Amino acid sequence: MINKDVLKRVAQERLDLAKRLLPSDPSFAVYIGGYAVEITLKNVICDHLGVSHFPDTTDAKYYSEPGTKWDDRITKVFKTHNLRTLLYFTGKDATISTDQGASFALQRVEKLWLRDELRYGTKQLTSNEAQEFMDQVEVLLRYFQVI
Repeated sequence: MINKDVLKRVAQERLDLAKRLLPSDPSFAVYIGGYAVEITLKNVICDHLGVSHFPDTTDAKYYSEPGTKWDDRITKVFKTHNLRTLLYFTGKDATISTDQGASFALQRVEKLWLRDELRYGTKQLTSNEAQEFMDQVEVLLRYFQVI
């Protein structure tokens, strides 16, 4: 299991790394910045569930064993990288829409992050595109009170 305090620290470290990478490798900076959002959402899920740890993949297998309170549909959230799915499990999916800045930021981050051509290096982003993305990442991390 991953302690939620570790998740918060790692999210901040990924944000810092993405900022350092921005001038030399904008596309990779975007990938790492999106990862910071993913980790942040997993931390917020811990808060929402009132637990101190987020299950990793080996824990997810344990929770899906017959007779436990979890099943495969639940444990998929522990493995997903889909920001919208993670947002749902934070309990903040309805409230984020009332914050125009955070809602816009989420749309912009979702639009770029996890696109295959970005992950596999077939699309290179400009410094301006990457900077705009990182600005939106920071909006989201502030919204979720990580930075």
